[in-house]
Amino acid sequence: MSLNQLPNTPIGTTYEQIMATIRETNMVVDRIAQRTEQSIAEHDEQLKEMKKIVREYMKLSKETEKSVQEYIEQSRETGKFVKKISRQAGELQNRFGELAEHLVAPGIAKRFNELGYDFDTYASGGVKMKDLKANEIILQIDLVLENHETIAAVEVKAKPVTKDVENHLQRIQLYSLERQKRGDKQKNIIGAIAGAIFPDNVKKETLNAGLFVITQSGDTIKIEVPKDFKPRIF
Repeated sequence: MSLNQLPNTPIGTTYEQIMATIRETNMVVDRIAQRTEQSIAEHDEQLKEMKKIVREYMKLSKETEKSVQEYIEQSRETGKFVKKISRQAGELQNRFGELAEHLVAPGIAKRFNELGYDFDTYASGGVKMKDLKANEIILQIDLVLENHETIAAVEVKAKPVTKDVENHLQRIQLYSLERQKRGDKQKNIIGAIAGAIFPDNVKKETLNAGLFVITQSGDTIKIEVPKDFKPRIF
């Protein structure tokens, strides 16, 4: 259900769904927060930005929950209110994405290197590509790791769903084609999806598609590699 449909949705259902989303997102942030101290200690230059992002996330979270409570108490279903909730939800998602990408990037690179990839560079802020003619962004990858012969394209999600697998496959294929158009050095491209909460059925779909599964294991990051797993090379 999209937030644009709130006016046509029973008040009780709307409240439960929105509150469930807030609780789930807060749970993810709590998990990430458990390893924030270690990650930031290794990357002191990110300390100021991380604190800012966390503070803004908590502020937005409180404002969103307050808005939901006001909606229930006053039973208002106006377009103005829906727009406010939509904006805050989008800001929460964006801030969470920034927080997740900055914190997991070093750990993911380390885990891939333990598998023998020896990635020496990574773009934690993501990679964007524009259409050469229209000058419009046609794809964005959350995290890109690279060495002299291989690129790893990683999608970072709080809780991946099956649709994310299909979308990421299409994203990597487009990325490969765009690199060829631009005359970039041809490299093998592998893909991965990272999730703080990773449902088992989505893990299976991800592995079957030849993409690496990256999960949280306690306060560390883990790449799940079954014995029969063969990464797809694009």
